[in-house]
Amino acid sequence: MKQHNIKKDFLLILLVSLIMTLPQLLGRGMIIGSDSIFHFNRFYDAAMQMKEGNLQYFISMYGFQESGRIVNALYGPLTAYLHGFLVLISKSWYRYQMLANVTLFLLSGSSMYFFLKKGKIAYQLRLPISILYMTTYSIHYWTIRQGFSSWGAALLPICLIPFIEMIREKKIHKFQLGISTALMVQTHLFSSLLLILIYIPAFIFAYFQTDNRKQLLSNLFLAVIIFVTLTANVWFGFFVVYAGNEILPPFVNQTMSLNTVNSNSYYWLLNPISLIFVILFELINGIRIGKRYSVLHKITLGLGTTFLILSTSIIPWSYLVDQGNALAELIQFPFRFFVPCTILFLFAFCMTLQDLNLIKHARFSRYLNLVVVASVVQVLGLISISMHQWHQSDSFLKSGSYTIVQTNDDRKIKDSFFMPDLSIALELVEKPTPDYLPIYSLAEENEYTLYQELVIDRNIQFSKEVRDKKLIVQWSGQANEPIDIPIIKYAGTQLVLNGSLLKNQHIRLSSLGTIKIPQLKGQNTLEVFYEEPPYFEFVFIFTSLSWMLALLRSSWLLRKAKSTY
Repeated sequence: MKQHNIKKDFLLILLVSLIMTLPQLLGRGMIIGSDSIFHFNRFYDAAMQMKEGNLQYFISMYGFQESGRIVNALYGPLTAYLHGFLVLISKSWYRYQMLANVTLFLLSGSSMYFFLKKGKIAYQLRLPISILYMTTYSIHYWTIRQGFSSWGAALLPICLIPFIEMIREKKIHKFQLGISTALMVQTHLFSSLLLILIYIPAFIFAYFQTDNRKQLLSNLFLAVIIFVTLTANVWFGFFVVYAGNEILPPFVNQTMSLNTVNSNSYYWLLNPISLIFVILFELINGIRIGKRYSVLHKITLGLGTTFLILSTSIIPWSYLVDQGNALAELIQFPFRFFVPCTILFLFAFCMTLQDLNLIKHARFSRYLNLVVVASVVQVLGLISISMHQWHQSDSFLKSGSYTIVQTNDDRKIKDSFFMPDLSIALELVEKPTPDYLPIYSLAEENEYTLYQELVIDRNIQFSKEVRDKKLIVQWSGQANEPIDIPIIKYAGTQLVLNGSLLKNQHIRLSSLGTIKIPQLKGQNTLEVFYEEPPYFEFVFIFTSLSWMLALLRSSWLLRKAKSTY
């Protein structure tokens, strides 16, 4: 019977996932948020690599104006290729957005369900709280703005299973800990940092409470080994790129205090509105009866409250940035702390309801279900409003400042997102995001403006294609004189002009790494490829095989899903 209920719960999670796509399905519209064009480019690059067999781990040969810049190797490489696969089977950006959203909703609901089940939360609460989590802005940050931290948020609950085990069992399950941390690193680095911050107090508690510290440390060491094998491509990728290049650091948010949940980012608290009441309920009961809570409950509530404070302007974020605090500069947006806060408060909320025996009352279950339904309706409204802008002539693109639109024909732009040729939309709507570009000198201009001038505006003068894992650039030279080419050169980038390898002394570099090279009058051909270190292919194969073994070993997840209390 319990097994049947679990299957039914997952069918309901799938149903809700499909329901939350109805606004876009019925409205036939896209939601182009601030990060859409950036992520669409990196996923398109991964998709075309797989489609045409021109696999190139480092440089982008299809996306980002076919400029040879490095992005995916430094930004969730495994997940980038998984999204590339979704792009490949979708055959239009509209279908991809629908498929990606359903995948995200289903993943987040299932992840929370497994987490609550491991936390011994009663089945009466597991489904409604999992659905409630699916409606939070932690998940819909992707739906509305294509903020990629939502994919980390979707995986974070299931990756917190080792957190429960360290506190309850005072043990470390090496495979679970190693795989969970590696999965997060391969998805979203900042989310992996949040995960580790949650693990630390759990480990400290287990270390001082266990009678077998040697075994605990041994399993931690083995978990680290597993983690390293599953993320070797990430660390070697960072080493290869950063060892030979000075990479443009992330922008420093000078107004961090405005990007907090009690300031301009208040919508994290209001979506759904029921989340505010969950947090208040937990804080009040924590003060009132917190002494009676279990250790797991206390640590969960304590961590949730810590992340809540970090997500607000109680912390003087803007002052810390003004003082040059490197950690504050790295964080950029304090509202990202609200993701673990949401998960931990929902978990603590469930434990409190069980402590108060409220789940035994039929009336309470009806109220909780009404709250969940209201939250789903609120999300449908939020998505509908965002998607409705697509049908407006002046606001259908919400991709933020510096967005470059190559035509005044709105209809042409909108149609391009429904076409099977995915490159058309990326050519009509471009954004000069400068992340991970190499720096060769201090630029006086804004990096966005400079990238537009050096790459986007000049791209039309050149013909580009990919052959044999090389980017081929062709143009007709008007004279035997140097010419600026919209190609980014890193230390490992190799340039072959008209059959001859160019030496560094023949190449002049702009502050953002675009090249100026000699040309011949008439037809010119430039071959661009990245010379990977000889060991990197082995590292990539090793990591891929490690993940295959990890997936086989992860049958623990299936066993736990089938287990009953």
